[in-house]
Amino acid sequence: MKKLIPACFVIAWCPTAAAADHGMDIEALVEEVRCIEIAFAESLANSDADTFRRLLHPDARFVGSGVLRGRDEIVGAWAPLLDDPVLTWRPEIVEVLDSGMLALSRGPYRLRTADADGNVNYEWGTYNSVWARQADGSWQIVFDAGSPAAEPPPGNTRRLIEDAAPPCTDMPAARDDGTN
Repeated sequence: MKKLIPACFVIAWCPTAAAADHGMDIEALVEEVRCIEIAFAESLANSDADTFRRLLHPDARFVGSGVLRGRDEIVGAWAPLLDDPVLTWRPEIVEVLDSGMLALSRGPYRLRTADADGNVNYEWGTYNSVWARQADGSWQIVFDAGSPAAEPPPGNTRRLIEDAAPPCTDMPAARDDGTN
C-alpha cells in the first residue's frame, strides 16, 4: 500500500502527468468544448431542434426556477425559444477535467424581451454548463443553470455575444446513433 501513495500523489498534484496518463490533450479538449458550446447556442439561434436535442444527454438536467429532467422535457420546455430565438450565449471560461471526461463552460447570456409598447430590452446573466464526453468522443450537456446579472456585464464580456464567435475547426459532430 505504501508504494501506491507516491504514485497517486504525483498524479493528483501534477495535472500534466494525469492528462498524459489518460492520453488526453486537455488544450484540444477545451477547444472542442468551447466549439460545441457555441454549436449548442447556434442550434437555438438557427431554430435547429435536431442539433439542440442531440447535444443534450438523455438524462440531462436544466436548473432554473425549477428543474427540467431529461432530453424530452428540456426540448419541450425550450420549444418556444427554438421557434423564436431570443436567447444568446457564449463561453467565456472552459475547463476540462484531467480525465478528459467532464467539462464546464461558463459565460454570459443575453435574453431579448419586449415591453408592452414593443420596445426591445435585454436581460443579461451568466450560464454554467457541464458537459460529459461520450464513448465515441462526442460531448453532451448533462447540467445547465443560469443566473440573472445584477447589472449588464463589462464590455469585454458583452463582446463575446455581440461580436462574431471565433471560428471552430475540426469540431466533433453531434452524434445520435440511437444509444444516446
